[in-house]
Amino acid sequence: MNSWNDPRARELNRLQLALATFALQLDAFELQTVGLLRSISRSRDEGYGRELGEGGKIARQ
Repeated sequence: MNSWNDPRARELNRLQLALATFALQLDAFELQTVGLLRSISRSRDEGYGRELGEGGKIARQ
């Protein structure tokens, strides 16, 4: 039996692809988040920090 014609093998391949895609997206998100957090902490260290004001809007101090 050809494994490409086996529905279980096709589904396993699809699941592996979905998992690999999710892992790449998670890595990209983590890199963006770390960069953002570092820039925020740097700006606070320099005295340019931001805090949430009324209505959840970002207000500069």
